[in-house]
Amino acid sequence: MRIGIISDIHSNVFALRAVLNEITKEGIDDIILLGDIFGYYPWASETYKLLMDTNLKAAIKGNHDLIVLEEDTETQSNHLAYYHQARFNHLDLKENCPESLIWLAELHLQDTLSIGQKKITICHGTPDNPSNGRYYPDDNNIYEWFPDLNQILMIGHTHYPLSLLSPAKGMIINPGSVGQPRDGNPAASWGILNLSDLNFEIRRSYYNNLEACELLKEMNWDIRSIFALNKNYKGKLRN
Repeated sequence: MRIGIISDIHSNVFALRAVLNEITKEGIDDIILLGDIFGYYPWASETYKLLMDTNLKAAIKGNHDLIVLEEDTETQSNHLAYYHQARFNHLDLKENCPESLIWLAELHLQDTLSIGQKKITICHGTPDNPSNGRYYPDDNNIYEWFPDLNQILMIGHTHYPLSLLSPAKGMIINPGSVGQPRDGNPAASWGILNLSDLNFEIRRSYYNNLEACELLKEMNWDIRSIFALNKNYKGKLRN
């Protein structure tokens, strides 16, 4: 059984569409979504509608989704979240879909699945901090929340893909970011988990990110978000 793993879309519907097209070509039916569905980019309604046509086996919300829901009122990205709320609720817009906020509110920050004799924990951050915990590929520390043998931990949030085994031989995977990769490769990052042999393959889906940048410039969009779509970007945004 193969499962598509995606995270950190951040309302980048162009990147999401490219990823979903490749998932379909691979013949993969089930998708797990690891949060930060919205935030950073203006195409929230389009992203939501595309996801509703997708077979999500499981989905959780992330820190940016909490901002959209007004459950996090201190983060500096509030203005982006309010824009998304307006898009969801504006009755004059064709993409009006206020039910998206209900759907988002019902998602958990962390969940546990049992698939094929495997216990799978999914969270946006880390199990000790599901909304904002960060575990980067260059982190050499050992944490209490590391998975045990025959357990799989799926995380997102950092926008950096990773795949490794814990000291107890549990599996830790991060598919990277669909909407805003930060490892210097502008292609949307996602992964395929093969449960039969526990192989996790990082995939990259190319789309016209520079054209998306031009659209954002025409909208006078947030300059940091535009910069992070540029093909030369590599780094960490802390929001």
